[in-house]
Amino acid sequence: MSHDPVTLPSKITNIQKQKNNLKSGLSGARITRIVIGISVVFLALWAFVPGMIYPISSNAIVNAQVMTIRAPIQGEVTKILSAETQTIKKGELIARIEDSRIDRSKLAALMADHATLHETILALEQEDKDLQHFLTRLEVNGEAYYQSVNKHYQVMKAEKEAKLAAQQAILKDTSSKLAREAALFNKGLTTRAELDAALRDDAVARAELVVIEREIERVKVELDGAKQGVYFGDGFNNVPYSQQRSHEIELRQQTVMSKLRDANIRVHEIERQIRIEEERLAHISESELVAPNNGRIWLRLVGEGEHVIAGTPMLQIADLSRLFLIVSLDERYFDDVNIGDTASIDLIGSTNDFHGRVERMQGRKSTLPESMLAVTQPNSDKNDFLVFVNMDINDFKDDSEIFNQVGRRAKVTFHKEDTILITNQASSSANVVTHNKG
Repeated sequence: MSHDPVTLPSKITNIQKQKNNLKSGLSGARITRIVIGISVVFLALWAFVPGMIYPISSNAIVNAQVMTIRAPIQGEVTKILSAETQTIKKGELIARIEDSRIDRSKLAALMADHATLHETILALEQEDKDLQHFLTRLEVNGEAYYQSVNKHYQVMKAEKEAKLAAQQAILKDTSSKLAREAALFNKGLTTRAELDAALRDDAVARAELVVIEREIERVKVELDGAKQGVYFGDGFNNVPYSQQRSHEIELRQQTVMSKLRDANIRVHEIERQIRIEEERLAHISESELVAPNNGRIWLRLVGEGEHVIAGTPMLQIADLSRLFLIVSLDERYFDDVNIGDTASIDLIGSTNDFHGRVERMQGRKSTLPESMLAVTQPNSDKNDFLVFVNMDINDFKDDSEIFNQVGRRAKVTFHKEDTILITNQASSSANVVTHNKG
């Protein structure tokens, strides 16, 4: 068996080739390791350096303010919006409460008093009409009585004047007879007895004339009195019955009118009380609740047919006019974040960019009432403080998209006017500094 001889130069050449191959292999592996090392360092820097430069927190949730609508009265819920997440407009009817067991006894008593007074007023008005009718009749009778009495006195006056004329004629006759008897007596043609008889007849005639004249004067006085409403003489009262009754009726009319005025005043007062009581009953027996703001029903707490008392929570409405984040941040960043700083927000699971602005900062112990928030505040360590970031609503397409973000976790980057800061957790709150309505 023969072997080919190997020369020294060829061995040296092979050894050199092996060294070159080994060097090239070592060089490729080294480069790969270097590249991997640089990548790891770069990734480490990319992950941790921003946290060392800017405040970062992953403890945040998108939140919104909720308004709790409470029952203003007690009663049965006869209507309430049933579809949760339903969009509602400001002023829209969202619930109705009716209380059929309300005490209406006061209103019933007022209505009974009003009916009684109404009947009293009708009776008084009728009595006033009757009195006025009776008074009119008495006035007619009084006028007839006056005419009758006046006529009576006129007749009496005429009779007395006729007697006066007759008596004057008798006196004239007795005076003539006395003159004749005196002339005859002086001539001795008659006796003393006949002269005395003529004297007696003349004296009687003169006395009768005086009586008749006095009677005529009395009739004139009585006639003048009758014209004034005062009557004298036999068979007449100084004030006639009709006039006396008229005075009594006038006094009764004054009493009736006084009672009528009092009754009308009481009726007006009772009507005012009835209106007040009806308004009060309307207010407490039925109440319609309207949406105080635009938003969506976040939670319905009662159903139709349920009995509620005043103050019972009925609905929670999410105010979608604003969303906000409550970010729990380590207190070492307290001096690095200021109100007014802008923020970039990464919603977990979303590729879209969202923006916000720092609205408020507060210590961990200073928390908002959970009744104001759609989602509870994030848990935080004892060394954390809270940052409220108001989100830009223009980053969302519509209300549905805004509503769907509530409760979503997020990562936020804060920055000054020229720097970006990141936050990991999205907190949702619609109105951090607004009050809770309901």
